[in-house]
Amino acid sequence: CSALRRGGGGVRGRHVRRWCLKCVRPPLTLPPCVPGDGCGHTVLTPHSGTLTSKNYPGTYPNHTACEWRIQAAEGSSLLLAFGDMDIESSKRCASSFLLLSSPSDGPYCGNSNPTPLVMNSSSVTIQFNSTTHRSGRGFLLSYATSQHPDLISCLDKGTHYHQEQISVFCPAGCKGVMGDIWGNAKQGYRDTSVLCKAAIHAGVILDELGGQLTLSREKGITLYESAFANGLHSKSFTPPFPACDHALEIAGFNASSSWHEVNAMGQYTPWTAEQAAFSAYGSSWAADPSSGTEWLEIDLGGRKNITGIITKGSSDRYNFYVKSYQVFSSRDGKNWKAYRSSSGQEETVFEGNADSLQEVSNTFIPPILARYLLIVPRSWNQRIALKVALQGCQVARLKAPRPYGERLRCGQLGAEGAAHTQCPKGGSHPDQHPHRSHPDPWSRHKSRESRYVQLRAEG
Repeated sequence: CSALRRGGGGVRGRHVRRWCLKCVRPPLTLPPCVPGDGCGHTVLTPHSGTLTSKNYPGTYPNHTACEWRIQAAEGSSLLLAFGDMDIESSKRCASSFLLLSSPSDGPYCGNSNPTPLVMNSSSVTIQFNSTTHRSGRGFLLSYATSQHPDLISCLDKGTHYHQEQISVFCPAGCKGVMGDIWGNAKQGYRDTSVLCKAAIHAGVILDELGGQLTLSREKGITLYESAFANGLHSKSFTPPFPACDHALEIAGFNASSSWHEVNAMGQYTPWTAEQAAFSAYGSSWAADPSSGTEWLEIDLGGRKNITGIITKGSSDRYNFYVKSYQVFSSRDGKNWKAYRSSSGQEETVFEGNADSLQEVSNTFIPPILARYLLIVPRSWNQRIALKVALQGCQVARLKAPRPYGERLRCGQLGAEGAAHTQCPKGGSHPDQHPHRSHPDPWSRHKSRESRYVQLRAEG
């Protein structure tokens, strides 16, 4: 027999189980899918499988037909679970329909999923037929033998369950079905992930076989990192922090330079750094002269969780505004780090204003944890001019051990201990302090913050 190994991974020793799998050929007397132009994703085995209409989850074609024959071992019965059904309705489902026969059940149409069906037979024929229609995703159906009454659909997510621990059976064929996963086997998976694809990604089950898995729900983490494993890409995700979009109080501004306007009447108008506050009456901050080395520093008076920024141009008297800018952050006002998006590949250049009057918002995903923010304009109209407001919340909301959201771990995964937080190893270092002279925000070292939890496979 061939052996399927399931183990803990990592460098530490793990108890490894082995299952011997007999090579069993499906006892089918007919091809699993009768030729037809309405067949979609199809994976059929004697124990479980998944099938869809053509183009699912896109609109199924007009005038198509397909027939599937499912045959399990003699003496067993079949359980059918509809993950999705969206077949354009018609009177008595005469136009487009899904029909079960041998034994007979249906026809089905409309957009309500039928309840799971227990077929008192070891075989069933499934027919799909469509005529002219305007819309409809078609259907997704999974099946298993009666030995697996806890069968779920390929579309089931962790958010569909509220138990702290559950055991479910995933059918074969879920890898090719649409659905996103966030996280990885080491950290765990966000509970909005589709469960069966997460289990395949984690290496807990094989797509061609399906299998039983146990899920445990735990406190979430602040960053789910992406990974490529077992032919699947997972996504990275930083959950938004609840009630963390308040206007942050700014303790002070500082700037590389300020324009001091004197009009024809000899009247003096200051465009100093303090004018960058939304609450400041009259003009905004404006640089003098405008060059690629200008910057505006914001001091929040203490570390804050910064989730967004709002910018505005000069005023109705002038058409000064910043078209694009970068953001740098610092906890001490000395070491600066360029903001990067959740992918972390490149420094983010934010899109700014298109005129001097409208307010433009940008969201920080992931949020910034810092006391100081440095705004470095990259492009502007006529003259660099800014009013700035920041959104976020107190840093106390970020303190461990209260991460936000929940995550699910697949395949009998249990916590190995408390969460271990990896601290950043320094940051970027401008050559000079912005309070004293012009900083060089492009002279810096790269660093990333991450949080992870060690996981193990239970023996």
